Amino acid sequence: FEGMDGLMHFRKGWLQQCQQLIGNHELWAECGGATAVGLLKILAILAGDEETLEGCTCSWLELFAARLLHVYPNLKAFGELGALASSCMKIKGGGEGELDRMLMAILERDTQELVNLSSNLLGPWMMAHITELLTDPAAASAPLSSSEVADFGSDQIEYYRVLFAMSTASDPSMWKVAVAYLAWCPVHGARATESLFQRLPLHQCEPRTIQQALYCCDQLGLRTTADDICRRAGSHAWQQGHAGTAVYWFQRAGDEKRLRCLGRKLLERVSGGPEGCTINEAEFTKLTLMLETLEATGNIPQGDLSFLVGYHSLTRSLKQWKEVKWTLRNAQCTEDQEAAASQLHILNLGMRDRILDLIQGGKAPRRFWFSILFMVVPLMESRDAVFNVQDTQALVDCIEELTPETVLHPPPPIPSDDRLHLLRGTVRLALVRNMARSFTHSLVGT
Repeated sequence: FEGMDGLMHFRKGWLQQCQQLIGNHELWAECGGATAVGLLKILAILAGDEETLEGCTCSWLELFAARLLHVYPNLKAFGELGALASSCMKIKGGGEGELDRMLMAILERDTQELVNLSSNLLGPWMMAHITELLTDPAAASAPLSSSEVADFGSDQIEYYRVLFAMSTASDPSMWKVAVAYLAWCPVHGARATESLFQRLPLHQCEPRTIQQALYCCDQLGLRTTADDICRRAGSHAWQQGHAGTAVYWFQRAGDEKRLRCLGRKLLERVSGGPEGCTINEAEFTKLTLMLETLEATGNIPQGDLSFLVGYHSLTRSLKQWKEVKWTLRNAQCTEDQEAAASQLHILNLGMRDRILDLIQGGKAPRRFWFSILFMVVPLMESRDAVFNVQDTQALVDCIEELTPETVLHPPPPIPSDDRLHLLRGTVRLALVRNMARSFTHSLVGT
């Protein structure tokens, strides 16, 4: 057919034929019985006979569909559809149920009533997409965009999306779906996303999940939330005894306070307590991987962690220094001696800078100054003038500042003053000899 007009023209001729067939009494007399009655009823339905349609339908919805098909096939206006549905309800009853009311709201294009009824019957997902279902593609705006929910501060579109996101977020494994919906909520999306991440059970999450959460925060501009996630992940790692992981997360959160606290706890662990003045090598070895990683990345936190990294670097260099010294003494050829001497010179400069950085630079707590200097006595006693005159004098001044209480804890079997005198004498003798060599070298160089 060429459009509705062609269909209606054909239908008009077809209805006339049906009426003629119904009026052919001789035919029906010959047919007779139940067959004739049934066929006449079918023809009456096809011809759109109102009384027959009412008798053959069981509900207002069936009557409504029958009238649309056989009586008003060209009905277009929504207002006429609502009036037709109302007349069918009067004849067949109904209209009290929520589904009936939803159908009437659709026929009357009452969007707000349809949304209110749908919220009682449909699930959260359907309500989150109710706008797409109800919006006419040719319409200038969404039907709910201006309908604000009381005491919510936003429109109904966002209201239902937030509800669906929160219902989805009740399952921790669905948090990414919830975040995706909240990203479309301009008013409450950011705050709801922050609340979701605060309730995310990080202690049950794999590192990959935490990284995904941080990526979402970065995409949404939730820097404070990302820092909070890192902080919580670091605290959990620290509680589990994973110091290196805790340092990583605290660094990523930029939490200097917790980094300092963690460094203080680690230092107490390897030194035997808050007042310990020597490093327990067995405990210190457990931190080797973490300290080497921090040193390699160059992202070294301030405080006691910086001291631990420096101390580890110093002990490693001292061990290499002793190995190179042995190689130099036992070298069989000139090339080996020159290579060892060059390497020894580099190590001397590196350890000199590290020692001055730890003591003069203030990275090492005062109670560790003696143990550091006593550890490097072989370096100061070597023939090379590792420290110049000014450096040596500065280290001597640092030693003079120390007291027995600073150096000794717990007290040794001999009196503290005597032990301090012995330690100070050993270190001072090494420094004086180094100063003498430095002075001699400076004169020779002049």
